Amino acid sequence: MGSMDDHLRKPTHTRNCTTRSNLKIVLLLVSTNLVSIFFFSGVGSSALRAKWWGGYAPSIHLWDSEALLRELNATKFELSKYQSESFELHKRLGVANSLLQTLLSDMGRTQSAQLAQWADGWAREPTGELKLAVGPHKLPLGYTANLGADELYPTLGTACRRFQDELEQYMRYDVGGECPSDDVFAQRLMLKGCEPLPRRRCHPKTARGYVEPVPFPASLWTIPPDTSIVWDAYTCKNYSCLVNRNKEKGTYDCKDCFDLAGREKDRWLHEIGELDYSIDGVLSYKSPGTVRIGLDIGAGPRRGRRGCGSAT
Repeated sequence: MGSMDDHLRKPTHTRNCTTRSNLKIVLLLVSTNLVSIFFFSGVGSSALRAKWWGGYAPSIHLWDSEALLRELNATKFELSKYQSESFELHKRLGVANSLLQTLLSDMGRTQSAQLAQWADGWAREPTGELKLAVGPHKLPLGYTANLGADELYPTLGTACRRFQDELEQYMRYDVGGECPSDDVFAQRLMLKGCEPLPRRRCHPKTARGYVEPVPFPASLWTIPPDTSIVWDAYTCKNYSCLVNRNKEKGTYDCKDCFDLAGREKDRWLHEIGELDYSIDGVLSYKSPGTVRIGLDIGAGPRRGRRGCGSAT
């Protein structure tokens, strides 16, 4: 067994060895790091090549700095391009939002205009004679309890509001003068559903050279003068055309109604079949003078027959 002094000296010796070992390790790490920095830096590798290998020794690089620089520049370029595209997209998005707001605003105004149009049925506010014809008219005695109002709207076909341009053309005339000869145009409007047409403040065109008709009943068999009729709305412009149109090609109603010397002369004189009645057969059902007969423009012969007749 050792003495007490030996026992006390052993721990001190052990501590000194441990301290020296730690210092060696620290120095080794520092040296290793310094050598690594020296080798991997451009300056250190160039100095070693110039001193030991004459500048021909291969340099040790973990990466290619030039390639890395090129890649970095390319990345910066792509990033700049993406930023430009992002700015452009943001700009386009702003323009699109502005256009969308404008479109929605226009749609709202259009819808409001359509609702206003559908409210009264007119595409635009009527003017002139059309406005007077379709607008309300104040009652002369004011409020009427039977109507529940103090104004009256004239009768007008529902479809007239759909053809405002044509209706305005129809209402162009000289107030207090003759109405235009537009029977065909008016008929076309009525066929479209614009019936009744608005009233016009003009009088029908009168025939130039009007001649009073022959007294009844001779008037039933006498062709009136051509000057007694306004022929503007008709294909035929005289009675001769009406009489002779049975010789023309085609089939239509009352083609030979004005040929008084032809089929009209013997019509209704004889009963032909079970569905035809003669004039004498009809008049025999009632006492003489009690039958009132309405005759059309192509009336059959009734001269010398019994009964009270009226031409309509």
